[in-house]
Amino acid sequence: MSKDDIPDLEDAIEQLAEYFGFKAHYDFKVKGETYRITYRQFLTAEVEHKLQAAEKSLEDCDRVEIVLPNGKKSTGLRYMSPLRRGGEILPDGRDALRLIAMWGEEKYRKFEAAGGPPEMLTTVWAKQESEYEKWRKTGSKSSDSD
Repeated sequence: MSKDDIPDLEDAIEQLAEYFGFKAHYDFKVKGETYRITYRQFLTAEVEHKLQAAEKSLEDCDRVEIVLPNGKKSTGLRYMSPLRRGGEILPDGRDALRLIAMWGEEKYRKFEAAGGPPEMLTTVWAKQESEYEKWRKTGSKSSDSD
């Protein structure tokens, strides 16, 4: 492979995503404004640190025991829904905080005001995981051995 054949980062990400059967980003518009959700594996270190900080900020949220239909208690506690701290409902849920970490406060608030659903983040990431699992079960669509 010559130096000219070495892809830049964005091209490398696109090639890797294609190999595993999904796109690296999910682009969409809300009221004419374009938004992009990048799959987790391709987030920059800076965004990943912001996501970790958002998750850490939820550690002291109120939790509840889950009781199964048979009356047994589930192991561990889960966050109350909607998220609460000291009984007070938080203004932003987990996906909203994640999108703020990814896009910044201003862009997220525009998305929210335009009617964008914050839970779209979890849905897009779940779609990517599903496509990857499908690839794993059916095998690579590429016979490349890069």
